[in-house]
Amino acid sequence: MAHEWKTLCVDGQFCFDYPAELIADSSITIDSTAGTLSSESMKLMYDYGRYSSDFDELSDAKITEVIVDGKDAIKFISQKVIALHVAQVREIPGMGSYMKLSIEIQFVDDTDHQLAQKTFESIRFLIE
Repeated sequence: MAHEWKTLCVDGQFCFDYPAELIADSSITIDSTAGTLSSESMKLMYDYGRYSSDFDELSDAKITEVIVDGKDAIKFISQKVIALHVAQVREIPGMGSYMKLSIEIQFVDDTDHQLAQKTFESIRFLIE
């Protein structure tokens, strides 16, 4: 299925491309910048903060090390989920920890590896 694409830039921190049929859901976050985009066929969730998920719950996932906008990342593939975790986006001054990015795409029917790959390859961090 061919998709039209849009770009989402989040709080001046990062941007990524996503299929235009995804609609933003309202969400409340406390200690991070997070959001959900969904359609009938998939749900994309992102979380940017100190405590974003490292996907430990995907214990059966196939794990691949990748580079996202020059940063080390891990891609997870598990059944109908493809996820990405960037553990060190930028150091938090004086905290000894890092801002992290997690993006999870859940598919209802067939897992679309090309769609996930295009989304992950489009990520651009806007600050160091």
